[in-house]
Amino acid sequence: MSNKYSHSRISCFDGCKLKYKYTYHDKITATGADTKLADKGSALHHTFEAYKVGDTYETLKALIDKQIENYKLDPNEYPYEEGIRRFIAFRENWFNPKLETHKHSHEQWANGTLVGVPMCGQLDTVLENDNEIIIIDFKSSKSMDTKSYQKQLMLYAYLKGTMKKWNIKEIAEKVKLYLFYPFGDVTAKKYDTIEKRALFCLKQIIFTEDDLERVIHEYSKTIKEIQATDFSSITYKDARESFACQWCPFFGSIEDDTIGFAGCKLTYDNGARQLRTTKFYRTQ
Repeated sequence: MSNKYSHSRISCFDGCKLKYKYTYHDKITATGADTKLADKGSALHHTFEAYKVGDTYETLKALIDKQIENYKLDPNEYPYEEGIRRFIAFRENWFNPKLETHKHSHEQWANGTLVGVPMCGQLDTVLENDNEIIIIDFKSSKSMDTKSYQKQLMLYAYLKGTMKKWNIKEIAEKVKLYLFYPFGDVTAKKYDTIEKRALFCLKQIIFTEDDLERVIHEYSKTIKEIQATDFSSITYKDARESFACQWCPFFGSIEDDTIGFAGCKLTYDNGARQLRTTKFYRTQ
């Protein structure tokens, strides 16, 4: 497990200290767990990463069909065809024109430090030049929620900005943050063209210098709390059940004495059950 901290690592601690203990302290990993929700996002990202300027709908449709087959997904659960058309419209009408003035990269790592601790973040898509950075994150949900991702994207802005040696004020002025929801729930009657629907699915996160200062303070505070925590004292009583549990490999898990794993008694007692195929083991 990397010694670097990330948004997902810090938010894991904020969300459920038991999950953090198992994942980052005890280094317990699951095989055979339900990864369907994560696989949907992976299929989307792999398809969009492969896009090249000039690619047609048929090209991307073949790519996502292959990803659906690889991940064994149900194509009826998301309107993939509409999502591909929106993505192409977004690229052709909003994104591609910026390639004349910005350098493009995807799945880019941004690195920095907070309170002396190494930090990292993986950015879906970045457009940048000497005076501006545009960060775009792709989301596969139908609900076009931006509030849940504000802190994460602002952390990315901070890491990318400090790599350019920009101060907080410069980062707030020069970094633009966007979320793109190709499967977002859009009223076709109101947005009657694919171009309108695509642009409606592009949401900007507006932030100020004060917002960025606050977010960096919150991340720094949580890192210090993690460092001060005695994880040997963390038990199922420190677990917190929430909507995010459906992504957790420990959801409804039972103990495994062979590796000293206590499972998640909270969710088990509330009726959740791990898949029969799920096995847990410790990594080094």
